[in-house]
Amino acid sequence: MTQALSWQVADGVLVQEIEGRAMLLHPASTSALSLNESATSIWAACTAGAATVDEVVEMLHDALGVDADAIRADVEAAVQRLLHEGYLLATP
Repeated sequence: MTQALSWQVADGVLVQEIEGRAMLLHPASTSALSLNESATSIWAACTAGAATVDEVVEMLHDALGVDADAIRADVEAAVQRLLHEGYLLATP
């Protein structure tokens, strides 16, 4: 995934968080997406305004003190899945 890719959160996504894990439901979908704790933190960064991989990595580093290089691959994978499932929409 290119780091220059940017996105926005899709309109109408419903979120239920239980014990630190988010369950997402897109209005156009018939299924829900369950996120683990790491992906929930990535989703939270996206909903807080992070719109690139670098911005998500920076937010998580600042908020949680995690090593940016250590989490980059996880952020990229989670963002790719959220884009593929329609919860995030690529922007020009």
